[in-house]
Amino acid sequence: MLAAYLRLYPHAEVRTLLFIGPIVLVPRIAAAFLIVFWFFTQFVSGIMTLGVNTDTSGGVAVWAHIGGFIAGLILVQIMAPRPKAPAIAY
Repeated sequence: MLAAYLRLYPHAEVRTLLFIGPIVLVPRIAAAFLIVFWFFTQFVSGIMTLGVNTDTSGGVAVWAHIGGFIAGLILVQIMAPRPKAPAIAY
């Protein structure tokens, strides 16, 4: 969904809670920035779990998020509405 949103609305802005110490702000931030930041954090988390063999840090969920993001990029392209061909008048 995030990848599709990024692809369909690249210039959208979203309101975000921003905590700076005791100060709480609600600025408008580019959705693309937040989505790319989220993807980056997921990717880094996935890389950090490689080679770790514990029950609590398998990393499967992180890689599922990354796979879902990539699938969303592909599927939004496949499922995008196509422009209709002009009707031929007889």
